[in-house]
Amino acid sequence: NEKGRSRVLLVRGEGEDFCTRLDLGKQSDEVKELHEHYDQVARVNHLLRSFPGVSLTLVQGKTSGFGFGLAAQSDLTIAEENARFAFPVIRSGQPPTLPISYLGRLIPRKKAFELLIMGKEINAHQAEQFGVVNLVVKAGSLRAEGQAWVSQLLAIEGKALSASKEFFRSTAHLSIEDTARHGVSFLVNFLAAKKG
Repeated sequence: NEKGRSRVLLVRGEGEDFCTRLDLGKQSDEVKELHEHYDQVARVNHLLRSFPGVSLTLVQGKTSGFGFGLAAQSDLTIAEENARFAFPVIRSGQPPTLPISYLGRLIPRKKAFELLIMGKEINAHQAEQFGVVNLVVKAGSLRAEGQAWVSQLLAIEGKALSASKEFFRSTAHLSIEDTARHGVSFLVNFLAAKKG
């Protein structure tokens, strides 16, 4: 914590599975309550993506729907080799509109569409290949590896960490040349603010 700002957000589940369902209260057929339910899911997704520090998610066992979304949208994700990932909502006759809004921006679009439209389950190594997961670890070593990553992140100066994340996210749509040009002014302004 640097001047009251969190530098690392660790997201992990308890028990055999990371997250197999999302319960935001009793589901309803009322349009207003359904709207509130899905607005809350979208808000949590936004809060995770906009967290100014680095988010790290640790995944074990099954993770589906909302849990898959947390893993995919975190800055860094470590999964145990037994982890399984799925967006099965299509099987209940519901279009997966919320994950459609972001998954195709995080992994190849055709693969995202396949996972969403077919409700397919993938294993930890497949998730790593698609870029959902940074590292797959052996069973029983997830917490220790996660703590090692947290320690490494906390050893980095907080302003540099958050500025790196901000720059990485804000330049995703730019060409290499435009990113480099923007990088020069971003770095100069960062260093000037640090001195001031």
